[in-house]
Amino acid sequence: MLGFIGTGNMATAIIKGVISSGLLKGEEIGVFDLQKEKAEALSKEFGLKAFTSTVSLAERCERIVLSVKPNVISSVLSEVDLAAKEKNPLFISIAAGKTLEFLSSSVTYDAKFVRVMPNINAVVLSAVSAFCANENVSDEEKAFVEKLLSAFGTAVEIKEELFSVFSAIAGCSPAFSYMYIDSLARGAVKNGMPKD
Repeated sequence: MLGFIGTGNMATAIIKGVISSGLLKGEEIGVFDLQKEKAEALSKEFGLKAFTSTVSLAERCERIVLSVKPNVISSVLSEVDLAAKEKNPLFISIAAGKTLEFLSSSVTYDAKFVRVMPNINAVVLSAVSAFCANENVSDEEKAFVEKLLSAFGTAVEIKEELFSVFSAIAGCSPAFSYMYIDSLARGAVKNGMPKD
């Protein structure tokens, strides 16, 4: 089972892509969010399994997407540490700026981590996502990550030292570019040009 800790915009976009691509069915995906109503609504919409805690999710899932804010990812990993140690799931982190070394230092065992930088284009299944993995991740697990990311766009494996550059160019820049383009379009409409 693929589990998501956190059900924000990016997690929702990933789940939609994974299901619409046929990579996984709703019943093969589990979710947990501190805002239970968010997890339950997503669960109802896609037929997912809603978990009552991070620990119960970690006990049942072989792959876990950490889709929480960067400032809480360490505490989330501490919460699931014991349960995860027993099952040794593949952790896939979409927390911006958190290195593989940082993620590894947040648990007490030699865990499997993949770091991912998706972008906002995921909401229209056109993201370009970079990923890198620590030495504990097998080729088979990397192939799964590539399929997962390809379900909502394009995936490319890069060296971790290029993550900051990639994040600036492909992670944030599209959103700012769209704001600029939207402003141009609004200005044209305001001055009499038909929207179509």
